Amino acid sequence: MKIIRMLAISFLFCLSGTLAFAFTHEDLYPFLEVQLPGYTADELDGFEAGGSIIAARDYFKGGNEDIIFGVSIVLGQALNVSPALLSNQGLKGKEHLYKTSIQGFKADVTKGGEDCTLCGGILVHLEGKNRYFVCNYQNITDKEAISLINRFDLKAISKAIKNVQLPEGGMMKIPGMGGESKEEAGELGY
Repeated sequence: MKIIRMLAISFLFCLSGTLAFAFTHEDLYPFLEVQLPGYTADELDGFEAGGSIIAARDYFKGGNEDIIFGVSIVLGQALNVSPALLSNQGLKGKEHLYKTSIQGFKADVTKGGEDCTLCGGILVHLEGKNRYFVCNYQNITDKEAISLINRFDLKAISKAIKNVQLPEGGMMKIPGMGGESKEEAGELGY
């Protein structure tokens, strides 16, 4: 049933290159329902907030929660940061950042870290403004992470989300951190 829904959504985008369709994170789930050999998939998760839509899923190699491959589809400004920040450790010590291409899309890869030599993040730039496929990995190599990303159909994801209308709004202001608990478009709020 979810495959049919994914095909129907893709078909709608084929009909009109300018079609603006309001997605929810659940509409992105079919693109993350990929079985990875040797990995156990966690539940799908996601949300819409602050002008962004995010759908995510974690995978654990052999069921081991220390060996993580996490993926997200991110639409909007939720990821308005440097690709170097994908790695929890930032760029210190042995890690480094390099650029590559994955399924024809530009990608930024960070790998290594002070506390984790086999961890990092990959940011794949999909078509359209603020459209990304994001991977964070721990205790696997960057080469294995790229190999796993190739099991996802990035071209289908990119085509389906290219003209998605994003929810309006900014980041939530946290009480005690510069304001009331209300949205203000375009402001971080603290």
